[in-house]
Amino acid sequence: MGDCGFELIEGCKDVRSRAAVLFQSERDEEDLRVECAITADGCMDIMQESAGPLTEWCFEESPHRVETYAGAGAVDALMRYFHLDIPEQLPELLRIEYMGYDCGMRIRALMRSLDVPYEVIESDIVR
Repeated sequence: MGDCGFELIEGCKDVRSRAAVLFQSERDEEDLRVECAITADGCMDIMQESAGPLTEWCFEESPHRVETYAGAGAVDALMRYFHLDIPEQLPELLRIEYMGYDCGMRIRALMRSLDVPYEVIESDIVR
């Protein structure tokens, strides 16, 4: 864990068995961590947090968080698409299929292509 300082997605600390790290930057890189969890109510939460000089330059804040939230209906649609049996399989599948620094963007692109609704929560950039 680098400067980001979070262990698991905030609000999902009780779902360790339903969470997966999708990406973790190397030690000498800009600190970036992306995690995915299925919440107790069957929703999906993807939290991306970056910290460091590049993050500060891009967003004028460090750390910077981007949260992608998909409701239970969206999780069901993704489970059908990937032929999964239970929601807890989804974070691990996404870790395997969408590994990489851009995994959050690629997962959102998949959801758009499937017409799966989601919400992005991100701080406004103030300049």
